[in-house]
Amino acid sequence: MPVTFPLNDILTAQEQTMLRSLLEVRTAAELEAAVTRLSKAAMREFADMILNRYAVRATAEVNEIKLLHLVKHYFGGKIRANWRYPRSFAFRSGARRRLCAT
Repeated sequence: MPVTFPLNDILTAQEQTMLRSLLEVRTAAELEAAVTRLSKAAMREFADMILNRYAVRATAEVNEIKLLHLVKHYFGGKIRANWRYPRSFAFRSGARRRLCAT
């Protein structure tokens, strides 16, 4: 079942511009495709949380789980080694290196 929503419902024009730059996309269609992949990652995370599939103990674990879904759904399973990840991801020692090596 397809799920759709207008991007303008959740992001301002300024946020869309910033995302285009950070995600390195040029057109509205590329941004839409990127947001679709991000939405899949977010939906998987929320479904796991709602269905109580994992118990998280630390903030670093939460961020690593979020990044795992991002890598799986946005980057197609392999993160670029040179990706400038957002500062909001707090990694435990070596976690980013391990994720980039997969």
